Amino acid sequence: MSLRDTAAIPGKGDTLVNFTHTFDLAKYADRVLDFTEWEREYWIIGDKATWNEVLQAAEEGKYTKFKVTHDSIEDLEKGVVTELPALTLALPHMPIPRCAACFFCCIRSDL
Repeated sequence: MSLRDTAAIPGKGDTLVNFTHTFDLAKYADRVLDFTEWEREYWIIGDKATWNEVLQAAEEGKYTKFKVTHDSIEDLEKGVVTELPALTLALPHMPIPRCAACFFCCIRSDL
């Protein structure tokens, strides 16, 4: 198991989450910018899956089991998140505040 074969999942991981690829978001934004009239709000919705389903797909794709940590909702509300090993090693080289990196780690789960 490498440093990349780890996951920190918020809660139990069984709540549906919306995943939208950055390329899709960029295409959407590019098209909206061409509109002659704009609405007050626009929505984009990508694929829906649970974090557990994403984890399963990653494990199947890599043919390996991940070391998984489930961060409780109570801990997340207090700002306590699991730092993933690969991200922890990269933090000294990242030009972002450490608290922002922890938020990034929680949201991405580095899958």
